[in-house]
Amino acid sequence: MMSFKVGDKVVCMNTAFPNKGKTRGVKFPKGDKVYRVRNYSKEWDVVCLENIYNPKLDTKLGSREIGFATWRFADADQEEINFEAFDDPDRWRRIRH
Repeated sequence: MMSFKVGDKVVCMNTAFPNKGKTRGVKFPKGDKVYRVRNYSKEWDVVCLENIYNPKLDTKLGSREIGFATWRFADADQEEINFEAFDDPDRWRRIRH
């Protein structure tokens, strides 16, 4: 689990969102842009990003904005980021399961 805080700069290392294009009104991060963390939920292990505002979903814990799993992101202040190592859906499925 990655731990981010508000204001951290991040890069989306895995842009293979299975529901992309199926979820109406939801915006997704791109892999070629640096984002700032707007909100981090340790409970859900998700981030919300500046410049991306998504609809809210009703959950058992109340209404929450759709966020993105932290494992998809890397710290943008790293010296070197290897996009190919993370943006391979088969590889991340093996890592996450």
